[in-house]
Amino acid sequence: GYTSSRDFPLVGTAYSGFLETSNPHIYTTKVNALAASADDVITYSGFFGGQFGDTVRDAVVNANGVLYLTGITDDFFFHTTSNAYATSNGETRKMFVARLDTNFPYKDSLTYSTVFGGTGTEEPTGIAIGPNEQVYITGFTSGDDYPVKNFLQEKRAANIDGFVAQFDLTKSGADSLVASTYLGASFNDVPHDIAVDANGKVYITGYTNSYDFTTTGNGFQPVYQGGRDAFLLRLDLAGVEFQVQHAPGHTPGSVVYTCSDDAEKRLFSGDVLFRGSIGRTDLPGGDHDAMLESLERVIVHADDNLIVHCGHGPDTTIGLEKQSNPYIRGLQARSGL
Repeated sequence: GYTSSRDFPLVGTAYSGFLETSNPHIYTTKVNALAASADDVITYSGFFGGQFGDTVRDAVVNANGVLYLTGITDDFFFHTTSNAYATSNGETRKMFVARLDTNFPYKDSLTYSTVFGGTGTEEPTGIAIGPNEQVYITGFTSGDDYPVKNFLQEKRAANIDGFVAQFDLTKSGADSLVASTYLGASFNDVPHDIAVDANGKVYITGYTNSYDFTTTGNGFQPVYQGGRDAFLLRLDLAGVEFQVQHAPGHTPGSVVYTCSDDAEKRLFSGDVLFRGSIGRTDLPGGDHDAMLESLERVIVHADDNLIVHCGHGPDTTIGLEKQSNPYIRGLQARSGL
């Protein structure tokens, strides 16, 4: 949590940064609820952060007593480590990711600390630990310069998009950022929490206001119901590479995702392509000519074996659509294919 109390307890060999009463500061405290004496309940307690105030948004601890934190800082005195992805916040609000090993004393316990983000409004909402010192954060951003790498979605699609980032804390500098991507569609999308399983699969939940939020054919509810819908998605940032292609027509911000796993290539078409049909273009923001251009560029020249997970209805393949979808057949004829 965070505190402005000057007399907040400092216990043991905990890492302790600055403390100013005029600003909130993050505290890290470990308690033993089974202690025989009240004096022994708090076994570790210190401050973390810079001089002018920082806020933690989420924290998780592993079985070895290593604490992972994420939050936001406005502080150019914020403590970073030499192996950080970035060591300076550029005097603007930034997110941070930090690792505190409570088995080591004082400053030796801070083994990784970095600032992260662009110049827009950005907040992390969750942090999770994966295998082999992989750390994942999720949250939301309104910026166009959020740092992306090995991305699923390269650019911001709406006023507020979600994001997910993966760090490898066994590496240093720019190499410690493994993957980072926007997550969103035509309206606001806000992740709220994140979890990672033993195989490195990433699970994110939050809410979306986007009627074109990408879903998969095996989803529990593949169709947006209006207002603010919850979402649950699973990603494999380490094992699968995604490519995002802008495909306007149904909406100005429509995209399709292509990826390959160990066995098959897949395309997530959203509301661009359906089995035997295409997405509507008569809704606000729709553009039929743009839709045809997107289909010709993204679908007509794609591999026939590509499996397509549509935003509505059953899955299909590119080959099947080239044979039976009247829109795709018409575009093939127009292209001389």
